[in-house]
Amino acid sequence: MIVQTGFEDTQLRALPRFFGFCYPVQQRLLVTGFAHTGAILVLAGLFEIDDLCHAPSFCCKPSVAQKDREVYLIRMKAVTYLKAHWQLFAMTLVVFACWNLPVIWPLKVLVVFLHEASHALAALLTGGRVDEISLSVLEGGHVISRGGNLFLIISAGYLGSLLLGSALFIFGLHTTWDRTMVAGLGVIMIALALIYMRELFPLVFCLGTGLVLLGVARFLDQRVSDLVLRIIGLTSMIYVPYDIFSDTILRSHLNSDARIMSQMIGGPTLFWGVLWLVISVVVVAAVLRYALTASSNIEIKRRL
Repeated sequence: MIVQTGFEDTQLRALPRFFGFCYPVQQRLLVTGFAHTGAILVLAGLFEIDDLCHAPSFCCKPSVAQKDREVYLIRMKAVTYLKAHWQLFAMTLVVFACWNLPVIWPLKVLVVFLHEASHALAALLTGGRVDEISLSVLEGGHVISRGGNLFLIISAGYLGSLLLGSALFIFGLHTTWDRTMVAGLGVIMIALALIYMRELFPLVFCLGTGLVLLGVARFLDQRVSDLVLRIIGLTSMIYVPYDIFSDTILRSHLNSDARIMSQMIGGPTLFWGVLWLVISVVVVAAVLRYALTASSNIEIKRRL
């Protein structure tokens, strides 16, 4: 059986540039995005209020009320947390602020590449073969494969790209393999482009991006590779849940992976979309909870 996963999305896939100037559908997407971010923060347990309110080492003036004491504790913990991870918060704000701008477009297409590469990897690992991988300028793509486990191949798109992005994020935060990981991603992009891509745009994009990543790993400071891994991973963790919501829930009529799963395996399209969305939010929350323990800021050396 020949399976084609993915689709060409010709509709706008963006958040409004300014909160006050957006269409009703975009307003709902923006609200959903903020709700998604809030849910992740809660699930990640970044602010454990109960623990804060019962911190034994805190000393306060006897005249301060218990409620004020608890509020003060929460504020101090929040300030400490923000100082420890201010760079990641700044990256997140920049990604959201520039979401509609061309500067973020390569990152979106790179996440789509991870999506399609995950389909291809699942097909190969389950005994199938891959005939073609393609990417679109409109942030779409598809994989044509034969054989393999259909359930795993179709599920691997959104969830696989999220896992790959999360892995890059964790490697950037907690290891010194930054150059190796950036160079490895570059080699994989070039290899998949040469083996499986037939169209001009995906060939140019993957070969060009792969060479840039190899250059970053070879010639630039290790901290640049660290930053690259964090940005790619962070963009993936932002983009995948939003993409699932947009493609499978808000616009469930599209020929998305959820619709293909419904046709091939069974069950409503909305069911698969909601299931993948819940899994993606849980994965992002778990990654943040694990990764953001100590300070995540990249050390900036100052010249005297």
